[in-house]
Amino acid sequence: MEYAAIFVLFILTAAAAMRLATNGKGGKEVVFLVVFFALLCVEPWGSKVKIAPSVILLSVAGIVHVIKSRDVQIALCTLCVSAATVSAAGSTAASAGLSWVTVGCVALCALVCKGARAGTVYALGVTAGEVCLLLSDINTTFYLDLFTVQTAYAAVVCAVVARFFAKISEFCCGVGSDGNRKCLNRPLVMR
Repeated sequence: MEYAAIFVLFILTAAAAMRLATNGKGGKEVVFLVVFFALLCVEPWGSKVKIAPSVILLSVAGIVHVIKSRDVQIALCTLCVSAATVSAAGSTAASAGLSWVTVGCVALCALVCKGARAGTVYALGVTAGEVCLLLSDINTTFYLDLFTVQTAYAAVVCAVVARFFAKISEFCCGVGSDGNRKCLNRPLVMR
């Protein structure tokens, strides 16, 4: 997953830079992606608890997104990811690689957030869950990998899946020529 996430992140950064060069829009996105890409290369900080700086950046961006959107669904999605992270912490499936909890949380964030911010919401939820684990038992750092770069890689995948879901939704349920929302060329409102 690491190589795929890095490749996708490179493609997203290049596309955002081209969009900025052609029409002058998306400067903040380019800066965010470049800083995020640079922070992925930095080793985790800390002596006892190693924290990946890319996860910190994504979590802060997630906090800003949740506060700015004032959307209850996004806040509940963050809480669900946090609860799933806490509940799956002790399982052996989580340490065996990509777990079903990670896949479910990525899919949940991609469906609820419907955009590129889904990755930041996912990272915020995972980080909040890991903070709860750390505060409940300081010894969890010895047998769990908390605040790792794997969260950042899953957040990149989540953002791409969210964009894919948004395009599928746009294709299937678009707005017709008469102004009504249509789903597969059928009006959603019965007259």
